[in-house]
Amino acid sequence: MYAFILTLKIISVIITFITTGFMLYQFAIALFGLKKAARPRPISDKKHRFAIVISARNEQSVIGYLIDSLMAQDYPKELFDVIVIADNCTDNTAQVSREHRAIVYERFNTALVGKGFALNWLFQQLLEQDPDHYDAICVFDADNVVDTHYLSEMNLQLCAGAQLAQGYRDSKNPTDTAISGCYSLYWWTLTRFFHVARNNMGLSAMVSGTGFMFRTDIIRESNGWHTNSLCEDCEFSLQNIAAGRKVVLAYDAVFYDEQPVSFSQSVRQRHRWSVGNLQCIRYCFTDLLKGLVQKGNGNALDGLLFLFFIPSVSVGVLGMLVNALIYSTDLAAFLHIIPLLVLGGIALWLAVMGQAILVLWMEKKPIKPMWKAILYYPVFLLSWMAINFVGLYYQSKVWKPIDHTKEMGIEQIKQR
Repeated sequence: MYAFILTLKIISVIITFITTGFMLYQFAIALFGLKKAARPRPISDKKHRFAIVISARNEQSVIGYLIDSLMAQDYPKELFDVIVIADNCTDNTAQVSREHRAIVYERFNTALVGKGFALNWLFQQLLEQDPDHYDAICVFDADNVVDTHYLSEMNLQLCAGAQLAQGYRDSKNPTDTAISGCYSLYWWTLTRFFHVARNNMGLSAMVSGTGFMFRTDIIRESNGWHTNSLCEDCEFSLQNIAAGRKVVLAYDAVFYDEQPVSFSQSVRQRHRWSVGNLQCIRYCFTDLLKGLVQKGNGNALDGLLFLFFIPSVSVGVLGMLVNALIYSTDLAAFLHIIPLLVLGGIALWLAVMGQAILVLWMEKKPIKPMWKAILYYPVFLLSWMAINFVGLYYQSKVWKPIDHTKEMGIEQIKQR
């Protein structure tokens, strides 16, 4: 019995060392997010030509609002096209998109389901038709609504030499439910303490699913968009980081994203993200390692550490289980530390709530309407740890879309 307990304690120490190392690394980088994002410095004044691509599956109720917001951009209308991929749609997404003046490509392929496959299918056609027609491509989800200055800000990034840029992801429905509020807090936190922090350090940010832009020569060089995981955005980012490119944050290129409102939707989506990130280890590890070893690419090192963040969180959950097993063999010791566990839990809860309030203040968001989300945010993050742990063992590879129903235009959002 003594040998068993000693083994568990050694495992616990190793786990603590690993998880503490990852946490300290992320915390050190996050400190650079306390400084605001710098405006890009253009080295040219070219007006670039954009393809704005929307991958949509049964989004007839919301896609018109997105297209209208894109058509209202303060950018020369002759320099951008709005292109919708109506992907395996069984509703009127294609018809509604055409009525709102978008170019529509309809795709029907039930064997290759998912946004990554749809994007590659479209990009192959664009490359065959006229590979030099567009200078850059912006990608959106159908539930988004875009600020009037988005394209002008992305053009500024291109003029400053950016190859890839992630726009500022704001929320359409931060106060609908505690869950949508927690998502909003998460995206604002990610913007400030991941994207802004890395921008300020000269490291690469990541594209995060929607509202991002990249130069067309990236897909010309690779002959299309080639991702295989459930997180095509993460995989695409890491592919480019491994190749020596950098993603910058376009802080003033604002768009609004609809957040899930129920816990069940939230669990399903976050599990997909967890599994997709784990898949990226298989698809991206070798290229990132080559980029680090052969080219001395510091961004590749940061990418490698990003790859193993979810496993580190899962290891942390395993550490909790190991410690619980250790103390289950010594009831007296367990009863002795109960007050410390309670105090530690309360302190952690308050710290997470404090971080939520801090990011709301830094991002100039109203605090009072978010009080439910602030209270619930520690539970949201704790549940994510559990989801990541489950993702190590249950890895459903079926992509299931989230229903979008928030019908709001850009003017309605700005008036709230």
